[in-house]
Amino acid sequence: VARERGILYLLDACQSVGHLQVDVDEIGCDMLAAAGRKYLRGPRGTGILYVRKSLLAQMDICALDQYGAPLAREGEYVKRNDARVFEMWEFSTAGKAGLAR
Repeated sequence: VARERGILYLLDACQSVGHLQVDVDEIGCDMLAAAGRKYLRGPRGTGILYVRKSLLAQMDICALDQYGAPLAREGEYVKRNDARVFEMWEFSTAGKAGLAR
């Protein structure tokens, strides 16, 4: 219903991912967010964000850095077209490894 009206559907799945089977296609959500520390048993400060691929190109990211939009030449940044566009500033390599296990 939301997509038919052009409304984005973000699902907060913090209490279900890792505890229940979650299928974004079956749910029909545009975006899904979940904490890594709950049922995924990951380190604090980690989590996941799913964004429907067709939506990613349309999104206007309000804050970019050299990771999400590398410098192509002086004063010109190129926004990544994948999930790395959401990775900003510093991140915990150990935390990411702990969530990936």
